[in-house]
Amino acid sequence: MPNGSTTWLCATLALVCLVACDDPGTSEGTPTVTPDVVTTQDTGGAPDVTATPDSLTPPDTGTTPLAPTQCSLWPHSLQDWPDTPYPEDCLTLSGVERYRCGEYWFWQGLSHDISMRATSMERLGAVISAEASHADAEVKGLARMHALRGQLGLALLVEHGDFTALELTQSDMQKVAQLDPENPTIPTFLDSIELIFAFRSNDEVRMAELWDEIWGNVESCPLGNLLSISGTSIGLPLETGWPTETVNRLRDWECTGAGFCGTNTWKAPFVRPGLAFHFAEAFARVGDIDEATRFLDGAIAAEGFSSWPYATFVQNTRNDVAGWVADFATLGPEGDATNMVYANQEFGCVFCHSTNPPQELIRVERLGVADLEPDPPVVDPDPDPDPNPDPDPPPTGDGACTNDADTAIIMASSDIGSTMSGCAFECFSGGEDCVDTCIINATGLSESCTVCFADMVDCTMSNCALNCLDPEGAACTQCQETHCIPPFTECAGMSPP
Repeated sequence: MPNGSTTWLCATLALVCLVACDDPGTSEGTPTVTPDVVTTQDTGGAPDVTATPDSLTPPDTGTTPLAPTQCSLWPHSLQDWPDTPYPEDCLTLSGVERYRCGEYWFWQGLSHDISMRATSMERLGAVISAEASHADAEVKGLARMHALRGQLGLALLVEHGDFTALELTQSDMQKVAQLDPENPTIPTFLDSIELIFAFRSNDEVRMAELWDEIWGNVESCPLGNLLSISGTSIGLPLETGWPTETVNRLRDWECTGAGFCGTNTWKAPFVRPGLAFHFAEAFARVGDIDEATRFLDGAIAAEGFSSWPYATFVQNTRNDVAGWVADFATLGPEGDATNMVYANQEFGCVFCHSTNPPQELIRVERLGVADLEPDPPVVDPDPDPDPNPDPDPPPTGDGACTNDADTAIIMASSDIGSTMSGCAFECFSGGEDCVDTCIINATGLSESCTVCFADMVDCTMSNCALNCLDPEGAACTQCQETHCIPPFTECAGMSPP
């Protein structure tokens, strides 16, 4: 499974899924909710945990809260979990029930049994193919099927390391934007992708443009879109202004009109403690230990906490809240905290949505600066001595991959391109040596040859990131041929395999 470096993917899916799938425009029978919150009394800043923190409404900051738009997103969504399972073949149904069948299998794969996510994608695909062939297909219903399949694809990538779904995920989200251009959540989904890519490629012009675009999209539907972007934005360096602006908006955020505002739901069985932790993390990121503590206590007192698979993780974070906040502070204004944010971990997708995540996805210790370090290289404890060592190290310029050992590895490998794609996504925020280490561990190439491959990965991420969401697509190939293949060929002494 990939590590927590698959930054925008986890952050986007974890929070977009919460609000887009739970449909802020419907309340699942729950009216506007404004219950009591934990209040801070004059006790040296210690929260009063005798109250029941069932609301995530922040304390009064003297500002006018945003009025959340009632974003009615999707028609015919499931309002309750059915007593009788839907059939495996949704095409035996028609009309509204066919769409609800597709959504049923989405939730089966996302939350109930993550081992069947690929199967759920196939069943959604069958609905999409059948409905797309009808001239009178309901556009919003078809768009929802694409959105759900795209989100399952991201979950497969993030929590299973399955890159085969990446192309479908990209095309699905583009199709949603085409079919339902007025849907207010899709722009923010795409914003998260653009934001992290612009940051990784040091594109200051695009970062400045995105500031206005993203906050404008947030204001179009603050209930859902602020949560969607915040998983990405709070991890960026403080000097960019994104974490502080995000927290200021979270202070003014109100949760009304959606089922998850007042209670856990069958779609997100641990949304109450999970969302409280998200707020705590945002405040910890900007050094506000009092608010971080308040929301951590809110998570611990929230409905469902005792049965939450991540209860120990949150409790351990609360036990060392000062160390947690201090870890963020050690990064300074220029430090990148994306790998310290929970939504960017490999459990970001199941944090709120799964009652029984696989054991390997359950985190116990709190996140911290150690999570920013790339995995150490694998070292053979007793390597066989080379009977014919080279008197000099291999070249680091032209021909770095033309020695016999590297050539043999490259010629024998049938999936080195997939390895490079995997390392690219694992190392969005894994440190400057992460890509090199990843490629060496996966292939056994020499350090000097690895530099050529790592430089090509860096070039692709900097110049062709959006083009290469589909690594096999023509747009990716053309961009790489323009920007990245010539320097690779010069470095390696050969064309890319």
